[in-house]
Amino acid sequence: MFLAAVMIVYGAGFYVLEFGYARRWLDRPHVFVAPDLEVRLDDKRAEGVQLRNEGLQALPPDRLQDWLSRVQRWADETKNVIASKSRTSSSFFRTLNRFNAEPFPGPDAAQQRLELQVLEERLNRLQRFMRGDPL
Repeated sequence: MFLAAVMIVYGAGFYVLEFGYARRWLDRPHVFVAPDLEVRLDDKRAEGVQLRNEGLQALPPDRLQDWLSRVQRWADETKNVIASKSRTSSSFFRTLNRFNAEPFPGPDAAQQRLELQVLEERLNRLQRFMRGDPL
Protein backbone atom coordinates (compact mmCIF):
# COMPACT_ATOMS: atom_id res chain seq x y z
CA MET A 1 0.00 0.00 0.00
CA PHE A 2 1.35 3.41 -0.93
CA LEU A 3 0.99 5.73 2.06
CA ALA A 4 3.41 8.50 1.19
CA ALA A 5 2.03 11.99 0.73
CA VAL A 6 2.61 13.78 -2.55
CA MET A 7 3.17 17.54 -2.57
CA ILE A 8 1.94 19.56 -5.53
CA VAL A 9 1.97 23.27 -6.32
CA TYR A 10 -1.46 24.68 -7.09
CA GLY A 11 -2.23 28.35 -7.29
CA ALA A 12 -0.81 30.32 -4.40
CA GLY A 13 0.11 27.49 -2.05
CA PHE A 14 1.43 24.03 -1.63
CA TYR A 15 -1.05 21.21 -1.32
CA VAL A 16 -0.55 17.73 -0.04
CA LEU A 17 -2.44 14.73 -1.34
CA GLU A 18 -3.10 12.51 1.63
CA PHE A 19 -5.17 9.38 1.37
CA GLY A 20 -7.22 10.68 -1.53
CA TYR A 21 -7.83 14.31 -0.58
CA ALA A 22 -5.87 17.53 -0.83
CA ARG A 23 -5.05 19.82 2.08
CA ARG A 24 -3.06 22.99 2.10
CA TRP A 25 0.43 22.39 3.45
CA LEU A 26 0.04 25.29 5.88
CA ASP A 27 -3.15 23.79 7.33
CA ARG A 28 -1.40 20.59 8.40
CA PRO A 29 -0.45 20.29 12.05
CA HIS A 30 3.31 20.42 12.46
CA VAL A 31 5.61 19.81 15.34
CA PHE A 32 9.16 20.37 14.22
CA VAL A 33 11.19 18.41 16.72
CA ALA A 34 14.97 18.49 16.89
CA PRO A 35 16.51 15.06 16.21
CA ASP A 36 17.95 14.87 19.74
CA LEU A 37 14.55 15.62 21.27
CA GLU A 38 12.87 13.11 18.96
CA VAL A 39 15.24 10.37 20.15
CA ARG A 40 14.61 11.27 23.79
CA LEU A 41 10.84 11.19 23.23
CA ASP A 42 11.10 7.80 21.50
CA ASP A 43 13.12 6.49 24.44
CA LYS A 44 10.57 7.81 26.92
CA ARG A 45 7.70 6.24 24.98
CA ALA A 46 9.49 2.87 24.89
CA GLU A 47 10.19 3.10 28.62
CA GLY A 48 6.54 3.94 29.32
CA VAL A 49 5.30 1.00 27.26
CA GLN A 50 7.67 -1.29 29.14
CA LEU A 51 6.33 0.02 32.46
CA ARG A 52 2.74 -0.45 31.29
CA ASN A 53 3.41 -4.02 30.20
CA GLU A 54 5.11 -4.78 33.51
CA GLY A 55 2.14 -3.32 35.39
CA LEU A 56 -0.35 -5.57 33.59
CA GLN A 57 0.81 -8.43 35.80
CA ALA A 58 -0.25 -8.77 39.41
CA LEU A 59 2.63 -7.43 41.52
CA PRO A 60 3.37 -8.26 45.17
CA PRO A 61 3.18 -5.24 47.51
CA ASP A 62 6.94 -4.61 47.63
CA ARG A 63 7.31 -4.70 43.84
CA LEU A 64 4.12 -2.65 43.47
CA GLN A 65 5.61 0.26 45.44
CA ASP A 66 8.79 0.09 43.35
CA TRP A 67 6.73 0.04 40.13
CA LEU A 68 4.61 3.00 41.27
CA SER A 69 7.72 5.06 42.05
CA ARG A 70 9.25 4.19 38.65
CA VAL A 71 6.00 5.21 36.91
CA GLN A 72 6.01 8.54 38.77
CA ARG A 73 9.68 9.13 37.93
CA TRP A 74 8.95 8.31 34.25
CA ALA A 75 6.05 10.80 34.20
CA ASP A 76 8.20 13.55 35.73
CA GLU A 77 11.12 12.95 33.36
CA THR A 78 8.83 12.80 30.32
CA LYS A 79 7.09 16.02 31.35
CA ASN A 80 10.49 17.72 31.54
CA VAL A 81 11.48 16.46 28.08
CA ILE A 82 8.20 17.75 26.62
CA ALA A 83 8.65 21.07 28.45
CA SER A 84 11.91 21.64 26.60
CA LYS A 85 9.79 21.97 23.42
CA SER A 86 6.43 23.23 24.68
CA ARG A 87 5.33 24.31 28.15
CA THR A 88 1.66 24.09 27.14
CA SER A 89 2.00 20.50 25.98
CA SER A 90 3.94 19.69 29.13
CA SER A 91 1.09 21.04 31.23
CA PHE A 92 -1.43 19.02 29.21
CA PHE A 93 0.69 15.88 29.70
CA ARG A 94 0.95 16.44 33.45
CA THR A 95 -2.65 17.46 34.24
CA LEU A 96 -5.12 14.60 34.10
CA ASN A 97 -8.37 16.12 35.24
CA ARG A 98 -10.63 14.13 32.89
CA PHE A 99 -10.06 11.21 30.57
CA ASN A 100 -11.81 8.02 29.50
CA ALA A 101 -10.31 5.23 31.56
CA GLU A 102 -9.97 1.93 29.76
CA PRO A 103 -10.50 -1.13 31.96
CA PHE A 104 -7.38 -3.25 32.35
CA PRO A 105 -7.64 -6.97 32.95
CA GLY A 106 -5.29 -8.65 35.36
CA PRO A 107 -4.17 -6.78 38.44
CA ASP A 108 -6.51 -6.89 41.44
CA ALA A 109 -4.98 -3.93 43.29
CA ALA A 110 -7.14 -0.85 42.76
CA GLN A 111 -4.14 1.48 43.01
CA GLN A 112 -2.26 -0.50 40.37
CA ARG A 113 -5.27 -0.51 38.04
CA LEU A 114 -5.74 3.25 38.43
CA GLU A 115 -2.05 3.91 37.79
CA LEU A 116 -2.23 1.72 34.68
CA GLN A 117 -5.13 3.79 33.37
CA VAL A 118 -3.24 7.02 34.06
CA LEU A 119 -0.10 5.62 32.43
CA GLU A 120 -2.07 4.59 29.34
CA GLU A 121 -3.58 8.08 29.05
CA ARG A 122 -0.14 9.68 29.38
CA LEU A 123 1.25 7.35 26.71
CA ASN A 124 -1.61 8.39 24.41
CA ARG A 125 -0.91 12.07 25.07
CA LEU A 126 2.80 11.56 24.45
CA GLN A 127 1.98 9.84 21.16
CA ARG A 128 -0.25 12.75 20.14
CA PHE A 129 2.52 15.23 20.94
CA MET A 130 5.08 13.21 18.97
CA ARG A 131 2.77 13.03 15.92
CA GLY A 132 1.98 16.74 16.11
CA ASP A 133 -1.73 16.22 16.70
CA PRO A 134 -3.54 19.11 18.38
CA LEU A 135 -3.69 18.64 22.14
